[in-house]
Amino acid sequence: MCLAAIEVICTVPLSIYEIYLNVTLGVISPWISWANTHAEFSRVDQIPAILWRNNPVLASSLELSRWLVVVCGFVFFAFFGFADEAQKHYRLALQSVAKRVGYSTNSMGSSSGTSSFGYVHPLSFG
Repeated sequence: MCLAAIEVICTVPLSIYEIYLNVTLGVISPWISWANTHAEFSRVDQIPAILWRNNPVLASSLELSRWLVVVCGFVFFAFFGFADEAQKHYRLALQSVAKRVGYSTNSMGSSSGTSSFGYVHPLSFG
């Protein structure tokens, strides 16, 4: 529910802002035909940064579209990357790597809770 709430709280204002930018700055071309609509569909324009950075509205729109994907990735990981099940899988992956390099992982998976060095692992009391 929290992830859905964050998505609604963040997506609605950003979408309204993008629609506003498209309506106020965009040029609406008349529809002629599907052939005209799809003409040069694979063309990718390369515009020097000095041109688009001179327009603050365009620059903010492009930078938002670039960095919001990264922010969304961090938010998604914050919700699911620290869950108990994810931590269990991280521990299993760490044990697997440690086993392959010859490191003893008795403290992580032993039932007694003591490691090969003689100390008690704090996670063994759970």
